[in-house]
Amino acid sequence: MGRERLQGLVSIITGAAGGIGRATSLLFANEGSKVVLVDINDDAGKSLESEILSTYGEDAALFVKADVSDEEDVKRCVSRAIENYGHIDILVNNAALHIITTLLDTTTENWQKTLDVNLKSVFLFCKYVASHMISKSIRGAIVNVSSIQGIRGGVLSAAYAASKAGIIGLTKSLAVELAPYGIRVNAVAPRAIDTPLFRRYIASRGLTEDDIKRRYLFGRLGRPDEVAWSILFLASEEASYISGEVLVVGGDF
Repeated sequence: MGRERLQGLVSIITGAAGGIGRATSLLFANEGSKVVLVDINDDAGKSLESEILSTYGEDAALFVKADVSDEEDVKRCVSRAIENYGHIDILVNNAALHIITTLLDTTTENWQKTLDVNLKSVFLFCKYVASHMISKSIRGAIVNVSSIQGIRGGVLSAAYAASKAGIIGLTKSLAVELAPYGIRVNAVAPRAIDTPLFRRYIASRGLTEDDIKRRYLFGRLGRPDEVAWSILFLASEEASYISGEVLVVGGDF
């Protein structure tokens, strides 16, 4: 199965080496996209690159180690993608940082670091990728990974929730601004996904497996690939008449 929806397209995926990013990278490669894997984790990024290359061919993936909050690194990622593949059709902004702390214990440094990684990076990648798409008349798609906490907040998550809410506002604004160029911009807002980041969060809250069964709509945590399928839908032509939307994955109740 696969090798159809994204055939011939090139995608940049940030935070590609783990969790939702890894699942999305593998799914996109399976659907025919060349994937530019952006992550700060060198070992995990190279391992994922090797896995995709061995499965889908010698030009199926390119890993670029980068700090997504650094403008020069972002420009370098975009340049490498264009140099390697000639064009960029899809951008998935997934990189995230969650420093779990109360409001009173949140330092100004940690507040800024969270916004830089989670929100500033989305702005920077959207800016430089959209510039390329516009210059080449590419009717592209951008999918930003927000969070249910960006919609209704969360405990021990002031900076994280603020950054994820900012992603939603940015998504809706860019959907309007980029529509005349045929570029669609949407977001997903995962609720409770079984990733290392979320496992650390629920551990900090002291939640047990029984708590999870009672607390979440499906009685379990979601899988990263279940979010990846939603990202794929929004990035593909199956969502060609959708822009400025926020798709909650996991139920909002």
